[in-house]
Amino acid sequence: MFSMLVDGLEKETQYFALAYVTNNVDTIYGNQISFSTISHTPELDISINRFSSTTIEIGYFVSDAGIPLQEVGLCWGTEPLPTTDDNHKKFGEEAGTYYSTINELAVNTGYFIRAYAINAEGVYYSVQMYQITKDGKPSVTTYSAQEKGVDYLIVSGNATSE
Repeated sequence: MFSMLVDGLEKETQYFALAYVTNNVDTIYGNQISFSTISHTPELDISINRFSSTTIEIGYFVSDAGIPLQEVGLCWGTEPLPTTDDNHKKFGEEAGTYYSTINELAVNTGYFIRAYAINAEGVYYSVQMYQITKDGKPSVTTYSAQEKGVDYLIVSGNATSE
């Protein structure tokens, strides 16, 4: 029986290997096997929960993929595929579910948002979400007359501050 360490392999790569033995008569080869190396790529899921004229509330999940995380957060901008070189905010260092709010955004502006995680192997990003902040104008909706009499009317509706 024998075993040996093969190191220096690239992550997320398929390899093929076989054992062989040589003596003074011949070289005999064993069966070929294939294997793939793994990566410690964290899983990142993101969703937009609510938004207003100046804020966007985000929910996101981050896994550690087997090695410790160094940083977890959100990055955003008005151009596609924001990175940690753009606007970003750290919200933690552990795997789990996060709920975060991005504040002080411009009114009626589109933002691209991604969750990110950093571990010893690099920076990883979620798919990007896109949200346009509200225009900041109030809204009023009249539903219907609830009750009416000879000299009165009760009307229901809804009003929002933006």
